[in-house]
Amino acid sequence: MNEKSIMGSNVAAVYEGKVESALISGDLEMTIGAEGILLDSHRNSIFVSYDSITAISRQDHVILLETRITVLKITKLGLAEEEFFQQLCATFTERVQAAFRPETPLLMELENISYSYGDCEGQATLRVFSDSILLLPPNLDARRLPFAFVSDFRAEKQRMTLSLKTGDQYSFFGPGHDFASLKEQLGEALRKLQADQEELLVKLDPELTRSQARRAVRLIPEGTAVLLSDLRAVVPTTAAHLEKMLSVCPLADYHAALQEITDVSGLAVAYKYMLARAKGSAGAEWALWAVLPAKDGRKAVLELCFPREKAATYVFETRGDYRRFLMTLNQAFEATSYRRQLLYLTKPDLHLKENAEIRMLVERTPALQELHKSFVGLINHHTVDSWHKNLQSMLR
Repeated sequence: MNEKSIMGSNVAAVYEGKVESALISGDLEMTIGAEGILLDSHRNSIFVSYDSITAISRQDHVILLETRITVLKITKLGLAEEEFFQQLCATFTERVQAAFRPETPLLMELENISYSYGDCEGQATLRVFSDSILLLPPNLDARRLPFAFVSDFRAEKQRMTLSLKTGDQYSFFGPGHDFASLKEQLGEALRKLQADQEELLVKLDPELTRSQARRAVRLIPEGTAVLLSDLRAVVPTTAAHLEKMLSVCPLADYHAALQEITDVSGLAVAYKYMLARAKGSAGAEWALWAVLPAKDGRKAVLELCFPREKAATYVFETRGDYRRFLMTLNQAFEATSYRRQLLYLTKPDLHLKENAEIRMLVERTPALQELHKSFVGLINHHTVDSWHKNLQSMLR
């Protein structure tokens, strides 16, 4: 094994072995870089980017590199086999993590953890951040599990189970791993997140006592749309504050018109505290969004009002289950780091080269996949009358 520069990476690992595939075969030089692996026979070469890889595995000294169009079998690496496999998996894992875009400090990492959820199982790297857990196997099973959607977690001996508000469960287990330490880190992270959310909610609604904020945050954490009727029953002052904010925000006229053609009883609202990123901007501002079901319940309307962004209206199918749609929307929007352009990307858009990282995120975020399938259309805000007419047509 030696090293050289490749694809923007200062140093890349180079190995020699045999490859069998429909794309290239023979004794090759294989260079593992930051963006993918270069396979070079000196007469022909191909570059396999990490966003095109769906799984990396090994069995009986054969390393399988599965892509969307073919499977590459890599053999005859000799004594470098273990190092090659570990290097390839590690570099691939970093690329997948970058797609998830964790923005908080890493608290803990566990290697070779066994996992199971739904019909999926395998081994993975587990990384605990202060707001989420990243499950990072070298395939499409990778997931980001935000603490905002955790309903319960339990650690017993060498197993830990994480339950989400969606009803999904994730189990992690394996001999020799310190799940007591993992439980402690997770518990501390959840407590800190709860305290931070309480403080933020009091900033939005100064009338709240600390105990009221504690109850309210369990219902409406930052960035999560919940039914206003549910919120009003628990913390009426917060519901009133959000209603007032909607009534004076830039989309107020559109929101008023929207209530004429939708089911107002299903109004859901969300807030987010946005730190200013542009020079000369205010320190922070509130972002708001509202969701309303159509009167027949088959579709839902999303109105976004973000600082320094043009307001727009998005329409989705609910498949007859509005509450489930809200959960899907909440999970999907959080997964995008609240980048609204990611809510409605088409398949052709996802396969553009510049969207490779976004595609990796979507492939590992079922809620985003479901939301994309449910997308009906987008209406820009020009005049209230033209918007109203277009929306009525879209809701039919």
